Amino acid sequence: MPEGTLVRATIPYPLIWDNDDLDIRVEDKDFKVHFKRRFRPEGDAPVLGGGGGGIISAPGQELPYDRSGLIAYTELEIVFPTHVPYNDIGERDELQRCVLAVINRLLEVYRYATGESYISSIPRIELQIGSVSRALKEDGTVEEQNRERMIGFEAGPDPLLEGARRWLTTARTEPVTEEAREYLQVGDDLPLPTMLYLNAEREYIFEAYRIAVVEAETAFEALVDQVVDNYYKSMNRSSRDIENILRQDIVNLLRDHIPQCCGGEQFEGTPEHCAWRNDLYKLRKGVVHDGEPVNAVQAEKALEAADKAMKWIETRAP
Repeated sequence: MPEGTLVRATIPYPLIWDNDDLDIRVEDKDFKVHFKRRFRPEGDAPVLGGGGGGIISAPGQELPYDRSGLIAYTELEIVFPTHVPYNDIGERDELQRCVLAVINRLLEVYRYATGESYISSIPRIELQIGSVSRALKEDGTVEEQNRERMIGFEAGPDPLLEGARRWLTTARTEPVTEEAREYLQVGDDLPLPTMLYLNAEREYIFEAYRIAVVEAETAFEALVDQVVDNYYKSMNRSSRDIENILRQDIVNLLRDHIPQCCGGEQFEGTPEHCAWRNDLYKLRKGVVHDGEPVNAVQAEKALEAADKAMKWIETRAP
């Protein structure tokens, strides 16, 4: 009998990729994953793990920023490269950890590729493992199966379900991009500035405005560091020289180094620079150093300033 373990699990995010087969590399191991979006039929069980406890039966529709599977959720089948025991508590914890690592890598790349910034990694409380097959037959079918639900909690009724119906829109479906497939197969890190900006968008959506501002400025500064580092490496500057340059304040980097990295164009004095300085940089300093509050309007302007400033640099850096 060949070694191998098949795990069936669900997550409360309905992925707009709909369904596909993917190869995912995590911790130097290669997993095969099949996933499919499932719409909830009338009378379906309450949402497990996530927020509210009820459901909405609305096939072919979606609820913006649905993180608790009110309308749809995603089923996954994860094939491990080797047999994974799960008889005692320690083995079950390790199996769950591996399943979480695979799912969260999928969600990380999905978030990057689709721009669905509100999605975050799945904590253990939201992971639903429906069954574990201890071995597979030669043709890939199940040899032995345990249908015990390993983790999960049923929530109580949600009084906001009917009100949520007015937000329904037609469910989107997009294909998995080749870039996403490559990231999943190879296991490389995703672009840090992009992921940090997506974090800022997520915090803004869920009204954590102060954190959103900090994430947005961090995303911009990470991009500046990356562009400066890449440029001087291409100029064969020594590692020590580059390290000394990157120790400079962001204001100095923008004034003295970004023009060289961006074909001689000055960032200072542009509308993008003025918006960054007035709506993001000063606000972030106030948040970090003085504990200043941030309202929705300020946060929106800060994220817009970060986005435009980053695009200005990205379109000019080689």
